[in-house]
Parts: sequence; structure tokens; C-alpha cells
Amino acid sequence: MSAITIDSAELQSLIRSAVNEAFQAHLDELQSDWDDETTDGALARAMDEVRYSPRMSSEEFLKRLNSAS
Repeated sequence: MSAITIDSAELQSLIRSAVNEAFQAHLDELQSDWDDETTDGALARAMDEVRYSPRMSSEEFLKRLNSAS
């Protein structure tokens, strides 16, 4: 059986690459969750405004919804 040799610089590079890839995947997931929560929050606030302000037109609702997100 032959031995596999790898120098420490190459090993560090492989480890760093794997850690960065895992971190980026986790960061992407957190960003997606944050975007979903932000959008949901903006929609909930806009719906509350419409619910408690019956004079608001649909155009005003859409304007506020778009400016909140």
C-alpha cells in the first residue's frame, strides 16, 4: 500500500477552502431566512395599515408595500 503525501501548505489550503465553502453556504441560508422574514414583516405591516385605515386606496397600499421591502 502506498502512502499519500501532502504538504502542510496544501492541507491548510484545502481546510480553508472547505471551511469557507461551509461558511458561505450557512451565510446564504441565513440571508435567505432574513429576506423571507423582512418581506413577511413588511407585508404584515402594510396589511395592518390597510386593515386600520379603510380609506387607503389599493394604489397607496401597493406604494407602501413596495417602499417597505
